[in-house]
This record gives sequence, C-alpha cells and structure tokens, in this order.
Amino acid sequence: MSPLHRFLVLFGFLALSAELPAAEITPIDFSSAGYANNSTPIPAVPGRLEVSPPALAADGALHDATQLLQSALDAIAQLPVQSDGFRGALVLRPGTYKISGQLRIRASGTVLRGHDATLIAAGQDRRTLIDIRGRDDRQLGPALAITDQTAPAGSSQLTLSSLDDLTIGQRILIRRPSTKEWIADIGMDKFPGSFADQRLHWHPDTRDLEWERTITALNPATNQITLDAPITTTLEQRFGGGTVHTVTWPGRLTHIGIEGLTCVSEYDTAQPSDEEHAWIAISLDHVENAWIRDVTARHFVSAAVWLGSGTRAITVQDCRSEAPISENAGWRRFAFYIGGQQTLVQRCTADNAREAFLVGLCSAGPNVFLDCTATNALADSGSIESLASGALFDGLAITGASLTPENIGQRYQGAGIVLANTTYWNCTLGESPSLFEAYQKPFSLFLEQLEANNKPTAKLRERIPLPSDSAPITNYQLQTTASSRLASSALTPPSTGHWSLINGHFTRDNVAVFATSSSNAWWKGQTIPARAKTLGWHFARWAPGRIGPGLTEDLAELATRLAAADQRIAQVWPGLWYDRRRDDHKTDTRPDSEVWAPFYEMPWARSGTGTAADGLSKFDLTKFNPWYWNRLRDFTRECSTRGIIVYHHFYNHHNLVEAAAHWADFPWRPANCLQETGFAEPPPFKNNGSRIGIVADFYDVSNPVRRELHRAYIFQGLDVLADEPNVIHTAAFQFAGPLTFQQFFIDTVADWEKARGKKARLALNTSKSITDAILADAPRAAHIDAIDQRYWQYLPDGTLFAPHTDGEKAFREDRTAAFGKDLIPHGTPELVYKQIREYRDRFPEKLVLTHHAGQGPIPILMAGAYPLLNDFSAAQPLKIDRDDRALFSFLRENFTDALPSLRPSDNISPNASALTDETAHTVILYSPSGETIALNRPLFPRARLALWFNPATGQTQLATLDANPQMRKPTSAPWLLFVR
Repeated sequence: MSPLHRFLVLFGFLALSAELPAAEITPIDFSSAGYANNSTPIPAVPGRLEVSPPALAADGALHDATQLLQSALDAIAQLPVQSDGFRGALVLRPGTYKISGQLRIRASGTVLRGHDATLIAAGQDRRTLIDIRGRDDRQLGPALAITDQTAPAGSSQLTLSSLDDLTIGQRILIRRPSTKEWIADIGMDKFPGSFADQRLHWHPDTRDLEWERTITALNPATNQITLDAPITTTLEQRFGGGTVHTVTWPGRLTHIGIEGLTCVSEYDTAQPSDEEHAWIAISLDHVENAWIRDVTARHFVSAAVWLGSGTRAITVQDCRSEAPISENAGWRRFAFYIGGQQTLVQRCTADNAREAFLVGLCSAGPNVFLDCTATNALADSGSIESLASGALFDGLAITGASLTPENIGQRYQGAGIVLANTTYWNCTLGESPSLFEAYQKPFSLFLEQLEANNKPTAKLRERIPLPSDSAPITNYQLQTTASSRLASSALTPPSTGHWSLINGHFTRDNVAVFATSSSNAWWKGQTIPARAKTLGWHFARWAPGRIGPGLTEDLAELATRLAAADQRIAQVWPGLWYDRRRDDHKTDTRPDSEVWAPFYEMPWARSGTGTAADGLSKFDLTKFNPWYWNRLRDFTRECSTRGIIVYHHFYNHHNLVEAAAHWADFPWRPANCLQETGFAEPPPFKNNGSRIGIVADFYDVSNPVRRELHRAYIFQGLDVLADEPNVIHTAAFQFAGPLTFQQFFIDTVADWEKARGKKARLALNTSKSITDAILADAPRAAHIDAIDQRYWQYLPDGTLFAPHTDGEKAFREDRTAAFGKDLIPHGTPELVYKQIREYRDRFPEKLVLTHHAGQGPIPILMAGAYPLLNDFSAAQPLKIDRDDRALFSFLRENFTDALPSLRPSDNISPNASALTDETAHTVILYSPSGETIALNRPLFPRARLALWFNPATGQTQLATLDANPQMRKPTSAPWLLFVR
C-alpha cells in the first residue's frame, strides 16, 4: 500500500485539497506543541529523594508499596520550589513495587523517575495507576468581542472590540461558540433515528473550542492582538464570531515529569478479556508544562497515557503501550489520548490497540503525533469525538487499520465531524516494503516548522537518556513516628454517625433525616461534559477517563451535591442497559462491539466468552461486577457521612415491561448470559416487536435455576452493604408484583440475617394490595421497616387510585391510561395527610414515605412521614418540581432533633394539624388558611422558641404565646407554628 499524502484542511468545514492555491490556505503552525511550547528541552531534574522496593514477604509475595510511594511523593510536595520551577525528583531504585491503590501527584514541580522500576497495579479496581490532577478552578475575565468578519484557521492576529486590561505576556482564552446556526449549517442537527435530538444531534454551546494563548504584541491603533500560537478553526461573525477572556488558573499544576517506568496492570489470567483491573496507566488533567517519557504500559484496559481537556504544553515521548487486556470494544485500547492542546506525542508505539493515537472532544490544538507506530491496530487512529481541531499526524506508521475520516456520522453518539483542519503528513498505512519510497517534502512538517521558528530541534530526533542519579540522594523511609501517626489520623474518613430507626424516623445521631429525595438515572448519558451534567447521576455510570457530574461521578462530590440540595434520600438501582447505542430503543443484535460511553455498569460480571446482544462478552450471573458493588458501597459511605439515606432497589422492574428494548440487553436474557435461565429465545416481543412483558417468568421462583440466581444476587447486595447503617433495601424499582416474589424476597433477607447474624432494613415499595398483604402477614411484616406509598393516592374526589396488575404493567402505564402521559394526579393536603395516617397510626414504629400529590412536604411532615417530592414513576432524569429548601433548612436548624419524639395529634387544635411529644412541650402546628388557630388548651407558656414560618417565602417571625384559645396568625396564608 502506498504512503498516505493526504493534507486535509477544513475551513468552515468545507474540505480544501492541498492542490488549492497557497494564497487560499493559511498554514497552521504546529511548533508550539510540546513541553514549554518547545522553548526549552525537557530538563534533567535532580533527584531529591529515593526509595527502594519493600522487602519481600516470607512467602515471596510483594508487600504493598502504595503508602511508601505516596508518602514519598507527598514529601517531595513539601520541598520548596526552585528557580527553575521544580521541587525535585523522587527516584525509584530498580525493582518491583506493588501498588494496590493509586499514586497521586497534586503539587507542581514534582518529577517521578524510575531506574528499571516496575509498578504493578494490583487488584480489581478499574482506576488510573498514576493520577496527576490540579484543581478545576479556572477563572475567566469579562468577554471582549472579536470583531474580524473572518479570522481564518492559522491566524495569530485578532481584532477586538477593546484592549481594556490586556497586556503583553498575558494569558488569554479565545472561545469559538458552537451556535445553533453553525450546527445547522454543517448538518450536525440532522442525524436520523429515534430520540435523535437527545442522543445524536449537536446542541448549542456543547462544541465550543477554547484556545489558551499568550499575547505577544498589542496594537492600540487597530485594537489588534498578536498571539504566540495560531487558532486552528476559523472564526466567523455569521456564526457568533468569538470572544477573548483573560484567564487565571491558580490550582493548575505545572512543571511535572514522569519518566523511566514500566507500569503493569494485574489481571485475571483465566479471563483473557478481563476488565476488572486498572484501565489507565498515567492520566493528567488541569496540568501544563509537563512530560511523560520512557514509560512502558502493559495490560491496561484503556490507555497508556490519557491527557484531559485541561492539559496544555505536554510532551509524551518514547513510550510504549503493550498487550492491553480487555474486550476488543469501544472506549478500550486507546493507547495515547490527547484531550487538551499544544501537546506533542513522539516516537511512541502501540501494539494491539484499537484507536492507538487519538485527539479528543473539542481538543483545540495544535496537537502533534510525530513518528509514532501502531502495530496490529484494531481500529482507526485519529478521533472518535467531535471537533478535534488542528491536529498533525506526521510520519505515523500503522498496520492493521487506518486513519479516521473527518466525519464519522452518528457513530459514538453523533460524533459527526471529528477532525477539523487536520494534517496527515507522510503517514504509512499497511505493509509496504519501501515505507517512505515516496514522501511529501519536507520529510517532517513539524520539524521544519520547529527550525523555521528557531525552536531547539536537534534533540527531538533522538531519545535523550534519563539522568543517571549516580550522586548520593536522601533515602526516604516511611515514617512511623508519633507525628506521622498524627498526620495519618488526619486522613481518617469522617464518621458515618450513629444511624437508627426511632418511632418511625430514620435518624443520624438521634437527629431525624427529613428532606427531599433524588434517584439515579436509568438510561441516558453523554461523554460531552456540557450535556452529561444535565442527564442525572448514577453511581455506576462509567465514562473512561472522565470524572464529573453525569460522567464517572466523583462520589464524594456527588454526595456533597445531594446534601447541598437537601436531597437526603438517594434512591439507587441498576441502569436499563450498558451501551448507549441501545438508547435508540431498538431490539436488534448489534453488528459489532463498538459500544458507546458512558456505560451503565451492571451488577453481574462479564464472562469474557460468547457474544451478547451488545457485542461484548456474555454475562456470568454467578459472578458479580466488583466495580459496580464497590462503587455502591463507597457511595453509600459518602452519603452516610453527609446524613443521606441510601434507598437501595435490587432490581429495575423496568427491564421486564414496556418497550421491548428494555429486555434486549438485560443480563438475564439467554442471549446475554452463560446460564440457562429458561426464558424464551428469541424473546416473546409483542405489538409487532415493540413491547415486552416477561414479569411472570422472571419472578417465578418455582424455577430452580432462577430461584438460586435471585437468592445469590440478593445475598450479594446484602453482603456488600451489610455494615452500612444508612441503607434501606427494597426488592425493585417500580415493583408491581407478583406477591409471591415479594414474599420470597423477604424470606431470603430473613435467611441472610440468620446466616450472617446481622439486620437489614427493608421497605415495601409496591402496590397497595401487595403492601397490605405483607403487612397482614405478621412474620413477614416484622421484617419491614418502611412503607413506601408512592404507587397509590387519594384523588380530590376522595376515591383511591391504587392500580394493581400483578406486575404486568409499569405503574406509569396505569397512570398514563387514567390521566395522560406524564401527568401527575393532584390530591389535597387533607387527603395526603389521611393516606399517611392510615398507616402511621397502625404501624407507628415503621417509617412511611409518600409522594406529595402536588401538595408539597408539609402534609407529609405533619402526618409524621417522609417526603418523596419527585416524580419517581415517569421518565428520567427526575424532574425537581419544587424548591422546599427553606423549610428543610429551618427544620434542620431547629427541630429535626425533636422529630423522632413527635407524633401526629388530634387533641391540640380542631382547625390545624399538629405534631407533639408526650409532654406537649414541643409542638408543630400547621394552618393552611384562616386568620387564627383554635387551641383546645394554651400552649406551653415558657417556650424557649416560638416561631411562625411561612412555607411559601421562608419568612420567620416570633410568636407570642398566651392563654388565648384563638391564636392569631401573621396573615391568613398557610403558616407553620413551631413551639419548643
């Protein structure tokens, strides 16, 4: 095959060939790509501390070195920064270091250097082995408009509306907006298919390009600035032009080096496509002026090197990606991924990778791959994400695959145009005996541009030996002094508190947890951060290489976010399916394994054998996905420290009803698992293949295979969360029957409690008829701690809406049939109160949860229950239809410690609902209307607190208590009165 000479340049996304007149093309200068923008070679940073591998255990096993190496890195971080910007290098002496956790670099000026040192990423956690991450605290100044009608790609000069506050040498950000008009003009809002607008179409403001540049000259007469490097995509006024902002980034790391390491991920050797091990060897984000060199990564699932969108001026050189262990599938085996700008990857090799050399989503460039080689490639290099701009592939040699076209259509959730203004220069594809028999002159475009710009090019064509570190270096030993133990104790996670159920109230440290609720998403997801954060959260949604809201959630941050929104009941259950391709709601077996992220990880493990409907290997229902369960446990603990209840639903009943696609990828379908589960195959789809109803079979516990699979699965969930005190378990989200499975579920939990000697808290979350049947069954009722009433309610005319189809329909189907799609029938405050009291009075020791029926949390509070303020039956992510944070905040500050002792009372007032303790020293009264509250007897006259609270405004004012049986309200509006 002949070499590839293609010189692809896109302006406004009209392809221009290299044969066009030179006057019509502004060449992009790529010479700023690399460490320090190639203004200086990579330095030889002196070693300041050294470590040696821990001694082997008596049986020859490796001792874990995570704490040793992390402590040594932290010690480097405490050294002063020298004039060259570095603190010094941590030197690893020859040998093998077992890392069961993760090494983290969080301080600028740090270098990690090995000499024949091997790091073993041990264990099953799908982590990054070495994570280098600054803070995401970028700050932008006011926008200055770019006034050029057109500023072509390759331009280094821009005209602005003003030069206010700009100076030479200042760092700026140039933003190119992704407007609705531009998206329409390039056709990225015209993808075919179901849910295309949600899944595939580009949305405004989701494909902005952002270049970081430094001002090298100012012309006040023309309001023109000159940049140190060009923009890489044209700015046009008709498509929104662009803006310039000053930029500061105090938490970004700089002057970082990783060099001379072999990184190896342990994996299950009996499972050749095992993915329950480390995914990425080295990742950087929110980092600039850094390098990675002479690193070999072996057996990692996804990447040797991953550079996030917040990286700039990075060099990766002389690195290898070898023998990845994973499924041959989408978002695996990337080898070298550039998500930032002004990055150089040179003389790197990848074997058996998929997309070996990639530029990522809206990576602004210029970015360069120079003299890199991919052997046995399984997929095309280039990009699989939208609008990577200004990339140069210079002297690549690839066998087994090719380079991506500029537009890949709807692949990877409508990636569409993936490469803009991209240059392929003297790249060779395939097996040619004369690799560069004919080539474009110059031999290397990048090296010619370095020479033309007087950059230090001489050392770029050959590997530079690492510093020898032959001089004496201080040997670092892990400290065990009293002061180090004190420092270690500071890292102890915060207390989860003492959780208990008191008089039907879930309490933490004897304070009731009363607030609204939230639940995880079911099926949507995007890897585009601007879209992802709008699509809800899920503890087990997996976006390789990406951490943030709607991506791979930072679990501590997620729990903090929920607590800040007073969403203190977090409902969790499995997603509908793994692969975002299934979001099209079709039922076809996928023709390949090009799965789309983010993935909803399933509770069960993949087997590594066979092919499921999504193109990956089949599930083994007797084994469980450790990442899923570890994430659930860790999320639960993060919630516990923040006073959040985790409401755990074992199954997602939605897999068994409604759209046929819900069953298509479900692990228990025979086409998707190793076990003979006994379901019909092909599935018994109805309504011309559009519907599924497999409830009776799935919950049929008379089938011995399925019975044992259910039992093992329930035991797994109980075992993982056995020591988490803030958990309530229930059978399934939207579980509508049959009764026999609810009985089996309770009995299985009872068996687990007997076998483990522990207690699990259970909720009934099902139809009213099944709830009543269980509560009438005394032995089983004794195991129930919570009653969830969300699936029935009183209507305004007093009739009860309580659908029951024994599980053959979803609750929302019955509701839609009765009231219309996504319409929530409203009740009245009195009927919500009545519904709760019917169960609260009969079962005062059990927690009651209910939907508010459009009436908010106050009737629920006054009846002694807990509110579910969102629509948990409809589509998701769940819509927050109220904001009652003022009430929750007031209760938390003044009354939640008293709530466990309060009960509804009919003896305080004839025209207001009341909560009171046995002494009537603490009273909460609610009056929905009227000028006064009538009292059967005066309230406690010496109360230390007597406050009116307006639930509509959050306003409070002092109340005066006296002997008057008619207590005048501030207004005739609804008011709460709190007396202690």
